[in-house]
Amino acid sequence: MKKNILEIFLLLIFVGVSFVAGVRVGQKKGFDAYFNQDVSATATLLGAKVETLEMIKKGEIDKAGEYIEKFVDNDLGYLGVNAQNKLLKDKKQLLEAIQQAKTYREKYPGHTVNPTMSSGVANAFKQVAK
Repeated sequence: MKKNILEIFLLLIFVGVSFVAGVRVGQKKGFDAYFNQDVSATATLLGAKVETLEMIKKGEIDKAGEYIEKFVDNDLGYLGVNAQNKLLKDKKQLLEAIQQAKTYREKYPGHTVNPTMSSGVANAFKQVAK
């Protein structure tokens, strides 16, 4: 009887330790993936900013402007999707940024959104009232 109780107790300890270890490993892997994605995105943006600066220095202002417009489209699509995310605690900054882009696009029309991004951009603009 005592042996059975001891075995059950040890089994429960093992299960508990395994659960905690599993949660810890899962959190670490999730953080690692997020961190690597963030670093990769930042590196990509830095390259794009440098490329845009080079266009400006060469006097290719229209080309640089269109390049930035594409990044605005990308950001709008991302923010439009995340505006619906229930984990987002405060939407104020997100909505202000979308409104700023919408006001800009209304003030300076003419940019054609890439068809693959058009639904994301439209969804973002639906998040803000005019």
